[in-house]
Amino acid sequence: MVEHTDKNGFQDRPKLGETLVSKGYITEEALNKALAEQRTRLGEVLVKSNCITAEQLHLALNRQQKESIKIGEICRNMGYITSEDLNWALNRVKRRLGDILIEIGAINDDELQQALALQTKSPKRT
Repeated sequence: MVEHTDKNGFQDRPKLGETLVSKGYITEEALNKALAEQRTRLGEVLVKSNCITAEQLHLALNRQQKESIKIGEICRNMGYITSEDLNWALNRVKRRLGDILIEIGAINDDELQQALALQTKSPKRT
C-alpha cells in the first residue's frame, strides 16, 4: 500500500480506494468509476437526473459568471429546481467513496467496514 506524505512531510494512512484495491475488494476499474462519480459537480448531477436541461445549466453558469452565487442557488432562484431538488443533488455530490462503491455494487457494507478497519490499523503519522 502507498503511504501519502502531506505538505509537512508527515505520512498519512493509505487512501480507502488504495486499500480496497490492494486487498482485492475492488478492481482499479471500479475505483476509477467511483472516483469519477465522486468528482461529479452539482450542475452535472442536476442534468443527469433530469432536474434541469443542459441549456438551463448553461444559462445558470452564464449567470454565475456575473454574480457570486452558488450554482444550486441560481438554479433554484431561476425556478429550475425546488429546494428539495437542491438538497437531493447536494447529498449526491457529498457522497463518500465507500457509499458510492456500495451503490454501484462494487462492494457490500461488510467489505467496506473490513477495509475501514484495515485502514484504521495502518499507522496514521510517522
